[in-house]
Amino acid sequence: QYWRIDYKQLLDTSRLRIHRMKESLQHAPTEKVTIYVCGECEDAEGNHPSWDEFEVQGMIDMDTMAFSCPMCSGELQPQAAEAGQSGEQDIHLRLQSQLERILQALNRTEDIVLP
Repeated sequence: QYWRIDYKQLLDTSRLRIHRMKESLQHAPTEKVTIYVCGECEDAEGNHPSWDEFEVQGMIDMDTMAFSCPMCSGELQPQAAEAGQSGEQDIHLRLQSQLERILQALNRTEDIVLP
């Protein structure tokens, strides 16, 4: 019993799957978790302690109705986003870098006549 691989269909299917994966990432909702940082406290390395939005739910100061640091009672501030780069852009950049070699190989096969 013999098997035959249709290389042209294999390459077209690979391109289609990559295209659909990129499309689904564009249309998928992105969830952002807000990180809160205490600007007053520092650990031994000089880092400010941080908590995500789920951890700070129990840290509400009833007088100010703001999140307060459990160590110094300072007000927690939402962490600023990095230089205008959102989580969605980060996902697309990681996807591009991971698929770069595969896409280069697929592009090299466009000029080759496959049996």
